[in-house]
Amino acid sequence: MNCRRFSTLSLLLAVMTLTASSQVLVPGLGMGMTTTLGALGIFPAAGGLAFSADGSVLYVAGESDGPNGAIYTCAVIRDPVTRAITGFGASALLAATPQIDGGLTVGPRGTIFFTTWPNNELGMVVGNTVTTAPLSIESASTGGLAFVPQGSTLAGTLYVTSFNTGEIREVPLTDNFDGTYTPATSNAFLSTFSPLEEMEFIPAGIWAGKFLVVDFNGFITLFDATPPYASTTIGQAFGGLIGAAFDPVSKSLFVSEWG
Repeated sequence: MNCRRFSTLSLLLAVMTLTASSQVLVPGLGMGMTTTLGALGIFPAAGGLAFSADGSVLYVAGESDGPNGAIYTCAVIRDPVTRAITGFGASALLAATPQIDGGLTVGPRGTIFFTTWPNNELGMVVGNTVTTAPLSIESASTGGLAFVPQGSTLAGTLYVTSFNTGEIREVPLTDNFDGTYTPATSNAFLSTFSPLEEMEFIPAGIWAGKFLVVDFNGFITLFDATPPYASTTIGQAFGGLIGAAFDPVSKSLFVSEWG
């Protein structure tokens, strides 16, 4: 069976690796223990990843890029002393989200935002309700997404990456005051030559304030958050990286790989 795999690595060295069948090496960043995607009860292919604000829940996209795509939740298991993640509980279905891709995050008002491929939509989960809104045609198709964190110049701004064009775009949002938002025409501020997936702002350490993007060629690329957005590759897996999320407690980075 062809599965997506997901692994974890910390900002500077790996603390755990979760895979569907084999270990995912990220040169220079190390790796740790392994477990299977199936052990969580989630059907391949895995897509986006996100943590709840307190780090007690991991959200995982399963059967991504297909009509049966869905978001699942897994309880996070931690060492009682170090608070490092040591495992996850069994998964539970949160919401059906057809065509969900690599973008998955908890945003303003606690809304769960996600991206879809290839139909280029912004999805939102509010309670038991799932809504989608079309993104402007310029983004071709997502990709991932991230909100600029508080304390930054553009705090609260939504960025969306394009799988098809390799661009990162700023997407203005209109608040509908019910947990949902309406996206307007996006503006590209950074172009690459890579099939971009999820992006994450780095919360701590020597790279705090920068952002990283994973891509479907298997690279993890670090970018400055201000022009000219200088970049450097900080890791590479076997290919098909799609999702990424920082654990808010340990600051470890989890990435998902399609393979």
